[in-house]
Amino acid sequence: MLFLLRLAARLPLPLLHALGAVLGWTVYLCSPRYRGDFKRNLAAAGLSDFRLRRAAVAEAGKSVTEVPAVWLRPLGRVAGLVVEVNGWEHVDDGVKRGKGVIVVTPHIGCWEMVGQYVASRMPITVMYRPPKIRALEPLMRIGRSRGAAMKSIPADLRGVRSMLKALKRGEAIGLLPDQVPGIGEGEWVEFFGRPAYTMTLVGRISEQTGAPVLLCCAERLPGGRGYRFIAEPMLAPRPPESPVRALNRSLERLIRRNPGQYLWGYNRYKLALLAPIGSALGSLLYILGRERRNVCLINLSRCFPEMTEKERLDLAKAHFRAFGRSVLERSILWWGRRERVMRLVKIVGLERIRALKGQPLILLAPHFVGLDAGCTRLTCEIDMAGIYARQKDAFFDALLLSGRTRFGRQLAISRQEGVRPALAALKEGIPFYYLPDQDYGPRDAIFVPFFAASAATITGLSRMTRLTGARVLPCVTRALPGGAGYELRCYPVWEDFPGDDDAADARRMNAFIEERVREMPEQYFWTHKRFKTRPPGEAKWY
Repeated sequence: MLFLLRLAARLPLPLLHALGAVLGWTVYLCSPRYRGDFKRNLAAAGLSDFRLRRAAVAEAGKSVTEVPAVWLRPLGRVAGLVVEVNGWEHVDDGVKRGKGVIVVTPHIGCWEMVGQYVASRMPITVMYRPPKIRALEPLMRIGRSRGAAMKSIPADLRGVRSMLKALKRGEAIGLLPDQVPGIGEGEWVEFFGRPAYTMTLVGRISEQTGAPVLLCCAERLPGGRGYRFIAEPMLAPRPPESPVRALNRSLERLIRRNPGQYLWGYNRYKLALLAPIGSALGSLLYILGRERRNVCLINLSRCFPEMTEKERLDLAKAHFRAFGRSVLERSILWWGRRERVMRLVKIVGLERIRALKGQPLILLAPHFVGLDAGCTRLTCEIDMAGIYARQKDAFFDALLLSGRTRFGRQLAISRQEGVRPALAALKEGIPFYYLPDQDYGPRDAIFVPFFAASAATITGLSRMTRLTGARVLPCVTRALPGGAGYELRCYPVWEDFPGDDDAADARRMNAFIEERVREMPEQYFWTHKRFKTRPPGEAKWY
């Protein structure tokens, strides 16, 4: 293959572009899926003109056939294909500041040319992802490695460290910002009117280093005459706009100037596979699981009497979809590599836990569908103790226990063992992952409000804090939309807890959980019989 590519690299650029136009139309006409993505993406951007689509189809093919010339010709000859340069002064300004330059290149024009041209004028480190066709990876490394001028690094933690070092040396780094990042590595923000999972790495590196972000592209000139290099600063965020949305808005501005050369056939809006399958599973469980469906609807009717019946039905269906997704994504938690678990679940506020290392600490974790995701993610960072309910099925019990204790030194305490092992762990300075919002029966419980209902709520949180002097730090895990993973948020430690009144403490805890439920009502565990225990003389609800 390398021999054929070297032959192709010798062909003149006009011929390569002519062959590319033929290739572009061949793929477009032969692949219904590619053609459908192409049309949908153009329509979403409000660009349905047939002449534009015709040009974009041909330009997409050129992006393939020009690669041999860009990768395999000597760097000087490749840079010579750039016959116009606009905006290089922005690169010079960034270099003068001594912070380096972050070069972001969307899939427009010849994106492979951008790094090559920058490398001809200053050192650059570019990040790449291994191609799906493994045979192409050695060729990609050859094409994107130009000695000291251009270094190619993998898209992993080691690669990020290499980029940070390059910026410290005042060099450039290069990224493709419109690739779909891995789970936990992006945010859902608008891109041409549709939610797109977008990398956060650009903003995080810029914030950490102070390096300016420049959008760069190499537009093809007509007739294979060469390329026009363009560099322009990224737009500043408009408050309260996030840096990620500002990045996408900057990309949109650049693309709209020459939409015919953007890669519209790229599946920019793809979702993680497990999420839609899990949602479908949840919808099936809603239909088949009559008992749990009834429990869910009873709970919703008691907690939200102000809702219409349709609103409660819609919320119940949404809950089952969220639950189904969480069930399938447990496969990542139980069998995935540590690195994948850490990408799946992002932690916000971990420093609050670390600041209390060695002190008695209770991590208050209400029952949301992401509960296990947050727990497993924390075990990648700290050793913990936690109570779990033994399952009737021995195989599933072993599976559950193994999945929750995979990383670090975790202490799993069965509910049958009681609270003494948890108290001992707290006194040793081991954080205790505490699940307070289930109905454990009338023992050690008092009735306090939970939404519009009254719930039997255990007072164990107050008692444990008094006995051990532990601090209480709430941890809540949210499932992010579109299969984008989870976010575990560590809230500030509760002050003045416990108080003098167990009922007031329990009400404070329930009020906190209510606030979180209102933020994501479909993700709370509505299928649990939260109101199973009723005051004496009151009829059962289930």
